[in-house]
Amino acid sequence: MNTFNGLRVVVIDDDPHGVQLVSQALAEHRDLKIFAFTDIDSATAAPPTHAADVILLDYDLSTPELQGLGKLQAGLEASLPIIVLTDDEDIDCFRRAIKAGAQDCLCKNGLDGKQLIRCIHNTLERQELQQQLRRAALTDSLTGLLNRDALFVEISNRLKPHAPLEPFSILFLDIDDFKLVNDSHGHDFGDRFLIEFVRRVQNCLRDADIFARFGGDEFVVVLPRASSDKTVLSIADTIRREFEIPIVVDGNPVFAGVSLGYTTASVTHRDTSQLLREADTALFAAKARGKSRCVKFDCEMRDAAIETLNFERSLWQAAENSELELHYQPLVNIADGRITGFETLVRWWHSGNLISPLKFIPIAERTGAIHRIGAWILQSACKQLSSWASSNSQISLSINVSPVQFEQAAFADIVLATIAQYELEPQRITIELTESGAIKDFGRTVEMLAILREKGVRISIDDFGTGHSSLSQLHRLPVDEVKIDRSFIQHIESPDDYSTLFVETIHLLASRIGLDIIAEGIETPGQRQVLLDCGYRRGQGYLFARPLTVVEATDLLDANRSFDTCGTV
Repeated sequence: MNTFNGLRVVVIDDDPHGVQLVSQALAEHRDLKIFAFTDIDSATAAPPTHAADVILLDYDLSTPELQGLGKLQAGLEASLPIIVLTDDEDIDCFRRAIKAGAQDCLCKNGLDGKQLIRCIHNTLERQELQQQLRRAALTDSLTGLLNRDALFVEISNRLKPHAPLEPFSILFLDIDDFKLVNDSHGHDFGDRFLIEFVRRVQNCLRDADIFARFGGDEFVVVLPRASSDKTVLSIADTIRREFEIPIVVDGNPVFAGVSLGYTTASVTHRDTSQLLREADTALFAAKARGKSRCVKFDCEMRDAAIETLNFERSLWQAAENSELELHYQPLVNIADGRITGFETLVRWWHSGNLISPLKFIPIAERTGAIHRIGAWILQSACKQLSSWASSNSQISLSINVSPVQFEQAAFADIVLATIAQYELEPQRITIELTESGAIKDFGRTVEMLAILREKGVRISIDDFGTGHSSLSQLHRLPVDEVKIDRSFIQHIESPDDYSTLFVETIHLLASRIGLDIIAEGIETPGQRQVLLDCGYRRGQGYLFARPLTVVEATDLLDANRSFDTCGTV
């Protein structure tokens, strides 16, 4: 049987007769190599045992309570297959041996060569299958690297309590803007990109370094005997330089910047998760500082990470904790000062401090909290408009929406359901999104806005002129109005600035394609007059009013007041 060429079989039995039985049973297989030992201690100390393919252990040597079997496994590789041989034909004896860790159990009485060979063959095949499954469970299927579970085992083994700590560092890698690769070329392209990325990184590592895929486009390198910053930074720099040359997939060259963060294990580190968190925190800092660089973890980063985590947690709970508040900035007819509606603006009071939307909205978008905050804004705005409806039937509300909210498949249904809940006329609600947000996912945006507009909800594009769209793109969107960004309004009184020409031209072109136009950021009577001369009729800004609390806005409506030509009430 060629399957057993050079097979090493170790027999452990204190009875020479038992060894003789095995030798006779395997006599016809002269290519086998048999090594015999009379006790477990001598077997585990002998080099041939460590190179064995299978061990045949006498049951009596494994007693009491099969502790000898565990002793043998502890002294050798745990995966080394063991077959127990016994004089007892009791089936319970077989079960106890298997339960204790033996791969199989045979009775010595009438031991047959074919039976023993078949048992060895099945045991080895079963062991190979188990090893394959074990490797698959610890290997990333795409790259062939260790996966996250295997990485944890590898690091944990280096942090065993009461064992001397061998110096090593953890290097966390992330491909800058990898999402753009997938979005632009598809996931199959992205997978081949990752395979080439891994190959290049491997070329930069030492033989003893351990490379693992942590998940997605995140990778971890365990660097043994690398406790100095100089060594780690040298390896990191080699990796970064490797990607100054683009990765080419299907003839498409793609540049891949790499951000790296690292930490070095010390005697205070006895937790794998802590080490990985530190390296990941350093990676986050590298990205925050401009990407494509390597940063070492320090305690200030940890404190900043904890502060960020607490901030994000508080933001998720802001609505439930009644920390959110809506303010209302009047939209007016700039010719006669009459209030036509309000733009709703969210404010967050956290721990007694007013947090700027410029700070918390991007974080809410990144973490997904924007969906919860957006739902609260929609509910609160519609409820407030409903309370104003009886005495101010013409007043409308503009509600700002993040492009991230359009990722909700049911977003349009949620808006319409909320409007219906408060028995509002849909045309009194305007959904307002930024110019760049409108074209972020053009197809989905068109679909969502079309549903809303078909039901009567008005659609407005905010900050027009600051993004990358054009009037031709806006014409393809189901849009009712555009709001000219304040950055153009603030310069229209200057004779040397082209802002007046821009504002005038946009009004002319937008009017030709049927769009209403609102001017934002009107702060002086002179700006108001220029806008009137250019044909503008609606606007908002500090000339008329800053954002008002709900009490101030209600008082203004109840008094039925207008703003005069100088902007005062």
